[in-house]
Amino acid sequence: QKLAYKSLSNYFQEHADEVIEIEILPPAIQPPDGITMQDGSSLGIPKKVLALAYVEARHLFFMKDQGTQDLLASSWALQATKIILLFDPEHLTAANYRKRTLSLLRNEHGPHVGTPYHRALRQELCFLNSILTSPLHRQSKSPTLWYHRSNIVESLRLIELNDAPQDRIAEFWHSELAAVCKSGEQHPKNYHAWQYARKLVHKIESHGLADDVARRVKDWCCRHPSDISGWSFMLCLMPITAASLQQELVGDVINYAISLDCTQESLWIFIRT
Repeated sequence: QKLAYKSLSNYFQEHADEVIEIEILPPAIQPPDGITMQDGSSLGIPKKVLALAYVEARHLFFMKDQGTQDLLASSWALQATKIILLFDPEHLTAANYRKRTLSLLRNEHGPHVGTPYHRALRQELCFLNSILTSPLHRQSKSPTLWYHRSNIVESLRLIELNDAPQDRIAEFWHSELAAVCKSGEQHPKNYHAWQYARKLVHKIESHGLADDVARRVKDWCCRHPSDISGWSFMLCLMPITAASLQQELVGDVINYAISLDCTQESLWIFIRT
């Protein structure tokens, strides 16, 4: 139990500034060391090992409530929440603890570029990307984690996009859209991911950027024609795109549907609407 936790915890610490891909290994595949399979930024872990690590993480996390309030205990508790949320993405207590820790950093250092608070936000986004875009069926559609991500991205937007050049702004929003699309591939019809994307759209101020997002989403939907959540988001984008582009996008979808003789109802609902 302790070994499983230590192995996972160390891996997360080593890759705190990276997006990693996490996969639950099937019973037929066992790691050579019996704990995890690690290959750079890819991590494979048996479900049983993850469950053992979760039990230990939960034990360490709730130790903080037993009068142990020093910085080391707080650091352990924060690290434990990563494994808790990996196993149980709807664990509100763990998610709220991470939010509270970020809030304390903000109060101490201020919302400015390069501060410990800014670095912590970037690391938090890497952690959320790792869980939400990995091939984890339940985790990629977690409403708790998508809501948490929404708060993180809003904080980063206020820090990084103030007076930022247009290409930096476009890069910021494109990376968020890419995360949504990847999560939508890991869990088809991922309502919570696309609902998150709807919130992003209202914060995009450039019409040119909104048009570019619409084109990218159209391409994604054509690659996943049965995904009703993707098409619903596409409909949400139409009113904020240029009229000429609306006609172009619908025309592209119709030509795509006819050329491939598509029968997916989701695609035709979009065309009719």
